[in-house]
Amino acid sequence: MTGTAAQPVTMMALRAHRRGGPETLRYEEAPRPVPADGEVLVAVHAAAITFAELGWDATWTRDGRDRTPTIPGHEVAGTVAGTGAEVTFPSVGDRVFELLRFDHDGAAADRRRRTPTGTA
Repeated sequence: MTGTAAQPVTMMALRAHRRGGPETLRYEEAPRPVPADGEVLVAVHAAAITFAELGWDATWTRDGRDRTPTIPGHEVAGTVAGTGAEVTFPSVGDRVFELLRFDHDGAAADRRRRTPTGTA
């Protein structure tokens, strides 16, 4: 995917590159997620970081593999900014909120990819 004014290839995100507390977080450029089949892209309006989530194993690994850098913030509210194939609901412009899985990147960013059923 190439970047345009409407579809940049990067976003700004709060990310942790190593275990620790809030002192490990950096606000930096990160790859912008692209919705796959059955997923939507959410423009994040609000996200919350659970007090202890930077210490949970699921924050750092998935299926036994390291997933750093990680984006925290698994409580999210925003607006659907794009959809992948086969998505009939929600639609672009719909407001959404969700508690995301902890073994996936969170929503402390400009955008967040998710499935409409909340399984990503």
